[in-house]
Amino acid sequence: MLKLQIISTTFPAGHKLWVARDPQGISQWSAGSGRHRAMGQPLPGDEVYQRLSVLQARGPLGSLARLAAALGSRGIAPGPGLGDPGHILAAGLGILQEAVAGRIVFQDRLMSLLRDEGLWPLEAARLLDYASYHGLVEQLPGISRLSWGALRCNRCGGQNVVFEPCPVCRRRECPLCADCLTLGASRGCRILVSAPFSGKAFSGEADFTLAYQLTPAQVRAAAQLEEFWQSPSQRTLVWAACGAGKTEVTYPLMRRALREGHQVLFAVPRQDVVRELAERFRSAFTGVEIAVHYGGQPWQAQGQLVIATTHQVLHFYQRFGLAILDEVDAFPYHGSEMLRFGLIRALGPKGKLVEMSATPNPVPRKGTAVTIPVRHHGYPLPEPEFVKSRSGEIPPAILKLIEESPHQWIVFVPTVAACEELAAALREKLREKVAACHSRHPQRHEEIKAFRYGEKRIIVATAVLERGVTFPGVQVVVVDADHPVFSRSALVQMAGRVGRTADHPSGTVVLCGTRKNGAIKGAQAMIKQLNQEGAELGLLKGEGYA
Repeated sequence: MLKLQIISTTFPAGHKLWVARDPQGISQWSAGSGRHRAMGQPLPGDEVYQRLSVLQARGPLGSLARLAAALGSRGIAPGPGLGDPGHILAAGLGILQEAVAGRIVFQDRLMSLLRDEGLWPLEAARLLDYASYHGLVEQLPGISRLSWGALRCNRCGGQNVVFEPCPVCRRRECPLCADCLTLGASRGCRILVSAPFSGKAFSGEADFTLAYQLTPAQVRAAAQLEEFWQSPSQRTLVWAACGAGKTEVTYPLMRRALREGHQVLFAVPRQDVVRELAERFRSAFTGVEIAVHYGGQPWQAQGQLVIATTHQVLHFYQRFGLAILDEVDAFPYHGSEMLRFGLIRALGPKGKLVEMSATPNPVPRKGTAVTIPVRHHGYPLPEPEFVKSRSGEIPPAILKLIEESPHQWIVFVPTVAACEELAAALREKLREKVAACHSRHPQRHEEIKAFRYGEKRIIVATAVLERGVTFPGVQVVVVDADHPVFSRSALVQMAGRVGRTADHPSGTVVLCGTRKNGAIKGAQAMIKQLNQEGAELGLLKGEGYA
């Protein structure tokens, strides 16, 4: 591990305190730039930056600290030369700047990249010192030690920091962020290097084509988004009915931002959706390079249009002129201060944010969001019916409806245990094959496949099927809809599985429970509100709407 050293540099125009990795190498690249002295001993990143903050403090405390440090400072003997410094800068600076621009990256990743490009570790360290001294990059420890003993992770902004023995710096107590550990260890001794994206992305030729026409509701929403781009507002919300096609309405906005030289981010919660979107965007867009970021992909992938999981947003820094966040109400983004912190940091100083959801919380007031209240086929959303029932049971009338219906049914339940129990009970009562689907089911994908291809007419499922699936002609029953695990958003998403295709634009949604609680009332009101808006705008067809 490279420890860091506080350097005091005096030059004719003034004085600065900064941090270097290789003090002995400063003379190799700083000829004529000032007189350098080392302040104190080399320290791990969090300790050296804590000391630097004291030295930079205003008032008597800072003055006394600087005086004591100056008295104990020492000159820096030149280290061994490693060849032509100009050659090292010429070879590595462009690579470093391209890698860091618009990103926040741990130093060891950059060192590895520069090593792959032919620079030795000490050459790479001197290159990073040069870039830091001249303000080409910014650097901070993974964990900062703040006043009054507080600790903060500089990657995710979290303060859930623990102390553990460290295999890197060998300290018995090195701060480690517990919030973003799944992205790799953010430690006090690791250094983060960042730089804002500067300049233009130069995608003046960016364009897109669609194999189908946007619906009137989509055209209206796309125009509103372009108006938002020209407005002083920095943020807007797209509220779209489940299955209304909200992704496509962002295409004209993305094209506009790209043509004006901005980089664009499209972030979604799930890795499988990222891969699917990458194929769709590559088929639709021309004249723009597309980069895909999710766990296991190369971190330095370049592109003006970036598709990423929400966790990968933590690796970007002041890069995007436009960021579009889909499924803002879904896990893991919903309720995560960490991911919100990362998204805001990923935007450029004047960057704009579009959040998209089928179930926004709170429900926006009329006229405050871009709405797509109607699906592509133009029929109203199926409105859920509430049926009172005993806990864990399907009412006899609804069971008879399922038995006599020619359609497929999804029966949603709140827990894994309920899923297994109800699936077994339905197999016995209806005397037919019933699929079960939950997160712990060893053959979950096989069960979904059997349902999709009509081998099984009924599937009992937990919330794992509430989003991202379309089964033409399916009907929905939610058992124990008043269970605490079912939020308003979840109930709307479950209801949204019905009526998604033009061949089957309507259907039945039944919410069963012991009482009509706030989540049930909210879900019914949200769907009704979208249907009313669609009717008022003349976008609905079907009986009573045409």
